[in-house]
Amino acid sequence: MTWAQAAAWVWGHDGGKELPADINAGQRIEAAAAELGFDVQHEPDEQLLILFRPDEETHSFYGKDRAAGALRFLRSELAYVATMHPDTLDDWNKTGLMSLCLLDGEKL
Repeated sequence: MTWAQAAAWVWGHDGGKELPADINAGQRIEAAAAELGFDVQHEPDEQLLILFRPDEETHSFYGKDRAAGALRFLRSELAYVATMHPDTLDDWNKTGLMSLCLLDGEKL
């Protein structure tokens, strides 16, 4: 599937009812991040979530809405790459793609 097709798949599946039974909110961010090549570091005591690509870039999200901020960033990254490289093929994981979808009523 190309990057443009993956982005279209994610946007087309927005509004799902709930997360799959075998994935929690933290695992959702980890799956979404891994799908786009990011590692995740959680610092719950500091209400901090960090997305990073070793030796490339780091993005930090703070506070109670840190997971929503991280998901917003990851969806933006998907849209950016899909716009810049729409016809580039890549391997995709359904769990990772589903993790990027908005749940029913979810707003970012």
